[in-house]
Amino acid sequence: MQNHGLIYFMHRFPDDLTCLKHLEKRRWPDGNTVCPHCGHQKKKIYRSKDGKTFKCSSCSKRFNAKTGTL
Repeated sequence: MQNHGLIYFMHRFPDDLTCLKHLEKRRWPDGNTVCPHCGHQKKKIYRSKDGKTFKCSSCSKRFNAKTGTL
């Protein structure tokens, strides 16, 4: 039975980008991305070209949905 869970997981999250997108939806369910460093919101946040990170125009720090979490 454990293999079925792993197979489901691999189908659900086939790559890092898919996993990050899921975490983004969980962390910012309303789509309002907030910088974990300075607290500025979506209008000052820019997504990188690779889609994996964000950059805050206020503090210039980069982050992703995992930043500041366990």
